Amino acid sequence: LRSPQLLERFVTEWIPLEDNYFRELGIREKCDVVIEAG
Repeated sequence: LRSPQLLERFVTEWIPLEDNYFRELGIREKCDVVIEAG
């Protein structure tokens, strides 16, 4: 791991932004296939 600070920023900033993006655009509802992870 190169930088614990960058990992923390990714987890706390970018993942929530991506989650909002997918939710706001209704991506799940527009997909033919959804793969669940985790």
